[in-house]
Amino acid sequence: MNMKSYYTKSLGILNLIPGFIITALLLTSCGYRFAGQGNLPKDIKSIHIEIFKNNTAEIAAEHIFTNDLISEFNKHGIQITSKEKADAVLTCVINSMRIDTVSRRDSITSLERRITGVVSANLKDSSGNTIWMDSNIDENETYNVMTEKTGTDYGKKNAVRSVAKKIAEEIYNRLTQEF
Repeated sequence: MNMKSYYTKSLGILNLIPGFIITALLLTSCGYRFAGQGNLPKDIKSIHIEIFKNNTAEIAAEHIFTNDLISEFNKHGIQITSKEKADAVLTCVINSMRIDTVSRRDSITSLERRITGVVSANLKDSSGNTIWMDSNIDENETYNVMTEKTGTDYGKKNAVRSVAKKIAEEIYNRLTQEF
C-alpha cells in the first residue's frame, strides 16, 4: 500500500468520527432510552404481583403468565414481596387467548396457527389508588399443526409460554417507560 492510499483511508475514517460524536450527543441529550430502562412509577421499590385472573378456557395459563411476570421483575432487580409489605400491587387479567389459522394445506386442514393473548394490568399503590393501567396488552405466537393431536398440543403449549413471556416483558417495559 502506498502512502497516498493509506493517507486517504485514514482521512476517510477521521471524517466519520464527528458523525459518531454528534449521534451520541443527540441520543444522550434528548433523553432517549431503550424500552424498560426507566424506573417504576412514583418511586416504587417493592411490588406484589397477584396471580393472574384467567378469563379464558386455557387451562393453567394464569400460573404460566404469573411466573413469567415475576421472573421479568426479578430479572430487573425489582423486589417482589407480600401484599402487606409492598409499595404497590399489580393485578392482571388474561382477557382472551384467540387462535387463528395462519396457513392451510387445503380448505379444511390447517398447517399453522397463531395464538394471541390479550391481558389487562392495573398497578395500585398501598392506599389502593391506581397508578398505572393498560387494558390492551397483546402478543402472539405461531405454532405448527401436526398430524397427531399430541404434537399440535405440545406446539400450542409452547406458543402459550412464548406469549406469556412476551406479555411479561411488555408489561415491565410499559410500566418503566419514562417520557
